[in-house]
Amino acid sequence: MWKVYQEPKPTDNTFHWLCQDPVTKTVYDMIVEKINETTYSEKTAFMPKDGTWNKVFRWLLEGEGKRGGTWQNPPTGTIELLPP
Repeated sequence: MWKVYQEPKPTDNTFHWLCQDPVTKTVYDMIVEKINETTYSEKTAFMPKDGTWNKVFRWLLEGEGKRGGTWQNPPTGTIELLPP
């Protein structure tokens, strides 16, 4: 995981876990719902837009329903990821 974006209320338990391919620099998005401090449920995963950081960044900050979200630190330690 590289960066984490938390969606604004009322979906403030929804997070975008962003990963970047070290070779191609393509950005991927795994959307998860936080159940508790160590458990998350995967909602979906995909490559947003064309996968370039600038477009993904703008999409997260300016996209419908996403304005007002916040950047968070990725979780540390062991987590449980429940499948969709």
